Formats: sequence, C-alpha cells, structure tokens
Amino acid sequence: MKEIIHASPDLLAALGSMSDFKVAAAFGVRPYQVRDLRLLHHIPNVHAAISRSNFEWTPEADALLGTMPDTQLASLLGTSRAIVNSRRTLLKILAFVPPTFELLRKSSQRHPWSPEEDLLLGTDFDNIIADKLNLNHLQVTHRRYQLGVDPFRRSATIQWTEQMLDNLGEISDKDFAEYFEICVASVYLKRLLLSIPALNAIDPPSPPSIPTAVIDLLGIKADVELAKMFEISRWSIRVNRLLRGLAPAPQLPRANQIKWTAEQEAMLGTMSDRNLGNMIGVSSSSVKLRRELLQIKPYIPIQEPKWNALTLGALGRSEDRALAQIWHCEVAAVKHQRESLQIAEHHGPRRWLASELALLGTLSDPQTGKLIGISPAAVRNKRIEMKIKPLLSGKKFRWTKKRLALLGTMADERLAYRLKVTPNVISKQRIQLNIPVWTGHRGSWANPEAVAKLGTMPDPALAKLLGITASAVFYKRKMMGIPPCLTTRVSIET
Repeated sequence: MKEIIHASPDLLAALGSMSDFKVAAAFGVRPYQVRDLRLLHHIPNVHAAISRSNFEWTPEADALLGTMPDTQLASLLGTSRAIVNSRRTLLKILAFVPPTFELLRKSSQRHPWSPEEDLLLGTDFDNIIADKLNLNHLQVTHRRYQLGVDPFRRSATIQWTEQMLDNLGEISDKDFAEYFEICVASVYLKRLLLSIPALNAIDPPSPPSIPTAVIDLLGIKADVELAKMFEISRWSIRVNRLLRGLAPAPQLPRANQIKWTAEQEAMLGTMSDRNLGNMIGVSSSSVKLRRELLQIKPYIPIQEPKWNALTLGALGRSEDRALAQIWHCEVAAVKHQRESLQIAEHHGPRRWLASELALLGTLSDPQTGKLIGISPAAVRNKRIEMKIKPLLSGKKFRWTKKRLALLGTMADERLAYRLKVTPNVISKQRIQLNIPVWTGHRGSWANPEAVAKLGTMPDPALAKLLGITASAVFYKRKMMGIPPCLTTRVSIET
C-alpha cells in the first residue's frame, strides 16, 4: 500500500469535515489513504449518528418485519438497516430466513430451543453443534438465521460495528477491506448475509449457483475435490459451504506434501516463491502459503536504476527515498548518482518543472506519469491541487432513438451502467426531455393480471416479463404471502 506523500491543502482541509469515504471520492484517492493521513495529523473521524426513533412505524410497516432481510426492508421503507433491526429486536420478531435455508416448520418446532443452546450458535460449525445437540444440522442453520447469527469461521471473529455495517456496499469490497483491515472474503460474505448490493449494483447479491449434487456433498468431500469433480470454482463451493455453516471435510495428505525444515524456512523471502519452489521441488503456491503462515514478507528484487535523461533529470527534485521507491532500487544507488553529479539533496514535496505542469490535464494521469517518470497517483494529486480538470474522453456520447426510448424505464444508475456512462449523463438528458424518474414496480402492481402471475413462474422470469427487477417481484410476493414457484426452490434433504 502506498501513502499519499504530498497531500493538497484542499484535501487536508477536508479531513474530519466529512467521512473518510466521502473525502476519498471527492479527491480521487483510496479510503485507507485518507484514514492514514487523518491519523497522521491527529484529526478525529466523523461518525454518522444513527437515530433509532426518527422513523414513524405504522402497523403496515411492522407487519413487514421478518418477512425479508432488514437491509431490503430498510430500502423499501426509506430508512436505515439499524433502525429496522432495532425495531424488530424491540418487538421480538425473528430475523428473515433466506429461502435457501428455509425448513419445514414442523421439523423446526419439534425442538424447543433453550437460551443455553442459543448461545452455542455461531461458536462452531452448524453440523458440529448439531452433533452435540443430537439434531439435524439444518435445524441449527435455520435457528441461527432466525436469530441473525453469522455462520462460524475459523479465522478471527470480526466485531462488526454500526459504522462498518452502514458503509457496506457504499464502497467497493476491496476498499472496505483495506480501510477496516479485514479480508475481502469477509466483506463479501457479510454483504451476502445482509442482502446488501455491491457498489453500483441494484439487485441484492445471491450466493454463487452450484448444482444440487454439490450441495449434498458439502462438508462431506473436500472443497478442492468437489471443484475438480464438478469443474466449478473452489470459491463458489467455499462460499456455499460457509453460508450453510458446514465444517470443511478433512483433506487427505498428499504423498508429495513437504515437511518444512528449519533450513528451508530460513530461505523464505530471500528469493521469489517460484525460484525457491523449483529449488526444493514444490509448487510456488506451497511456498507462498508457508511464507504467509510465518508472516514473512515476499521477496522484492532490487534493481539498478537505468540512468537516462528522464531519471537523471529527476535527481534533486524529489527525495531520494521517493525516487528509490518509484524505481525499485536502493536509496544508496540514488544518493550515489546524485552526489557524483554534485546535485544538492532535496527535501519536501517534488519540485515540478513548468513543462511538466503544462502537461497536466492534456493527457490521462497514467500517460503523464509514464512520460515524466512518476506514479499516476502523484500526477492526480498535483492536478487536483492545481484545480485542473482531468482529460475527458474525446468520444462524445450520442443519444440515439433507441437509447432515448430507455429513459425513465429503469433507474438512472442501472441505465448508466448499461450504456457505460455516468448517472449524471442519464439524469441530465431525462430532465431536459421532461421524462419522469423511474418509480420502480409501483405501476406494474396496479394491473391485476400482473399480480395474478405472482408465484406462477420463477421470480426472474416474471420480472423479465414485466420489465422490472427480480427483487421487486420477490418483495411483492412476500408481502402478499404467496409462495414461490416450485421450480425455484432449492432442494435440501432433511
């Protein structure tokens, strides 16, 4: 990860005035960079205060609690997930159980859950807890989802704060993971459990689709073995297994599995994983796993800088440390060359030439960076500091009759994604033509024939027929208590 070495005065002034995520979006930097810069200057963070009582609950709204994920209901009612969750907890209404894990009510009611047994949920895999309580593991999964308990994972337990939950889906999973210093898989799984769409997405996420035959073998055969047997990704299998709270099946030791010696471990990080793997006769991935297990940093080759007009011209205009980082060389090599040319050492921000400043905004930031020998981020920061707009694409967007006909038929964000432009381009054209904003599925349900089709076909098929989203069909069907079409049910052997 790279720090913001030279932050603009405007960026520094914005720190602490709004959330780190808004600052990052405004200045085109990464959220973790804003966080580190704010901490460096001892500026407190801005937390959005969430009120638990600023929403007027009606009997109709209360009736929807527990019929869908809290996140989806919050979006439907125009409030926050925390407010919905607080209200549902206050009324002692159990959380919504996804259809994938819905069990027959008879089987779940046979076992009266005690408070002591409820405390076991999420402390271990569902099938292991089921063995302890002499239950079917599906009953444990069902109860865990009713109480809103996350499935167990062997990695360190993440304490999800309200700030973290409120920002899920507001930024990319990668930026979220970097900012809160957790793994991307944990972010994705949490979004999946709370039905929170990804950044720039509209529909709630769904787990990767896998065959029913694979579902039946989850936790019985190893993930890697299932991936080879059915020719699907190991990630898809792992996500589905984790969502079902199943422990991984023990993997049989390979005949060629290496037993690491102290001498071999001492070589980790001293050369590339591939070269060390070739030397001791194992794969580079095996070397990488062992190195990461021992928390050893990867080997970064140090090379001699190529001295030419571009690199020589940079000496004395940036700190030696910054140049060594850009050129992937030792600081001593930069210092030696600078002193041999009797160039004075430079401290502080990079000294830009007038010819370099003239390039800002005339080319893309990566092109400018490549031309003058610095990173695109450094170019972007300098351009923002000088309030120079980025180079816009010379290809003008043409509004054809076909594209104009799509205005107002879907959300501006969805149409923007389809046409590969910004939402502002869509909304500006729609307003100019006096086309009302898309109001979702409200008009569709005014037609009795559309309502009569609920549950007669899969939700995605009906959504395509009506020209709306599958989640809109799902909401309406759940509100009316209509069961889904049998072809959409996931068969789970009880």
